[in-house]
Amino acid sequence: MGPEPGKNDLIEMIVSGGLLEDLLSFLREKGYEVDNLKSIYDLDPSLVREYALAKNLLEESDQVEELRAGGDVEERFEPLEVRPRTQPR
Repeated sequence: MGPEPGKNDLIEMIVSGGLLEDLLSFLREKGYEVDNLKSIYDLDPSLVREYALAKNLLEESDQVEELRAGGDVEERFEPLEVRPRTQPR
């Protein structure tokens, strides 16, 4: 598991995913004034992280720990059956 993405990485993910308007709506619901915002990159990192967690763009560290504690992760994600490989035409 790699390092957690930074604020700018999360913003890029949100913009490229077409979620910018949804982020702005989320901020309005939280009571933040977004009409006078100069740049989306000026947002507080905790707000961006909160939005990313709410939209399941990030995994919470508790969930990761739960997976690790639940046994061998690789074993749980093995395919149920082996499929024959199809040769390319």
